[in-house]
Amino acid sequence: MRRGRLDIGVVALAATEAHDLDLRQFATIPYVVILPSEHPLARRERIALQDLAHENFVSGAGGFGSRAAMDRAFGELGITRRVSVEITDIASAASYVRAIGGAAVVPRYEPVDTTGVVIKPLSGPAPTLGLSFAARAGREPSPAVGALLQLSPNYTRDDGRF
Repeated sequence: MRRGRLDIGVVALAATEAHDLDLRQFATIPYVVILPSEHPLARRERIALQDLAHENFVSGAGGFGSRAAMDRAFGELGITRRVSVEITDIASAASYVRAIGGAAVVPRYEPVDTTGVVIKPLSGPAPTLGLSFAARAGREPSPAVGALLQLSPNYTRDDGRF
């Protein structure tokens, strides 16, 4: 989009990271924690980010909006995360947690196989991932992009899921 090759994209950027883009948020997705079933924290109903300070993490790759959001959230708590595995597909998070242990804090999704892992909501003021349509600032959208933007609220539920 920034190079003018795309008319629209789906991004997970904060407004401060998108100074040259027009953003239209269409979903807000809460983060969840994925832990091995035998992990000491797995019995809790909710988990605070602070409780994960010493874990090895499965996390999105650098440059992904979800990774930046989690790095920011942990940084605000004075915690530098140890990321053992970087993934580009959130759907693989549970598999990696199952294989190597540690933890993943990822936007909520429906994993195919939860054998050997638990998925817990965060406690306290929990971060969320905002998904937005993005277009270059100052450009009038094409008719197709305009139609997509007009229809996009019809494709999400109140909880931000599609």
